[in-house]
Amino acid sequence: MRVVAFIFAILVSNMLGIGLLFKFFRWPGSGEMIVMGTLLFCTLYLLFVGIYVYKERNKGFTFGMLFLFMPFLLAIAGPIVFSMKPYDFSDNFIINDINNRSISTNLEVSNVQLYKSLEENAEENNSAFFEKFRNIKTLTESTLGYVNTVREELIFDAGGLKEDGSIMNENNIQRQTYFMIGEKGMKDGKGYILQFMIEKYLEELNKMFPSAKLEKFTLDGNENAIFKNDPSYNKKDFVHLNFEGRSVVAGLSVLSQIEVQILMIEQKAILELMKELE
Repeated sequence: MRVVAFIFAILVSNMLGIGLLFKFFRWPGSGEMIVMGTLLFCTLYLLFVGIYVYKERNKGFTFGMLFLFMPFLLAIAGPIVFSMKPYDFSDNFIINDINNRSISTNLEVSNVQLYKSLEENAEENNSAFFEKFRNIKTLTESTLGYVNTVREELIFDAGGLKEDGSIMNENNIQRQTYFMIGEKGMKDGKGYILQFMIEKYLEELNKMFPSAKLEKFTLDGNENAIFKNDPSYNKKDFVHLNFEGRSVVAGLSVLSQIEVQILMIEQKAILELMKELE
């Protein structure tokens, strides 16, 4: 009887404990584990533990009995966990996305001011200068335009926006992964087109300003200093490293970070063009 009582104590403790943990973090399967744990607690656990405690009543309290009452503590903790606000990992990505978008706005304003300064200080007949000037703007607008298009299409693919402005299915991993990478690892997702456009953008700017040596940031695992020695990541390409297994809001956060990097590269190109006026 002692062994049976301990087995049910372990089962109920694990089911309730893991179920409550899953509930707090909004992971799937929490409901099933809590229901099963509660059913076992109210039936077989109470029956066998009750019989065991009754038979051992004359032996006094033991530490083994303390363990047997662990499910009672978890049962008490249940209502406390349910009353708490579940931790939502998506909040971090939403905040990160908002911060990135704010940085992008500031960079855009700064770059506009730099463009104005260039126009004011350049001679009107300097055709080579103005050709580079227009090329930087056109290339950047085209690349950023595609980033924003991917962003809008990802939101639409996820189900669009709710009435409160939040994104439908924002925590859906499969939709984001299929959209950016492609179904079943086909590598025909939007992420690969985006990578091609970014690398083409950098290639064109480096042709205009060879001395600037604008660095590629769409690195594969074997090119990335953080991942190149990690066998779990060094065989992955840029798209898989950044979009595989991520939720919709996490994917949007990556896109806004890419937008920031493109605007920083644009700023470097503008400053290189300024040097030609000196």
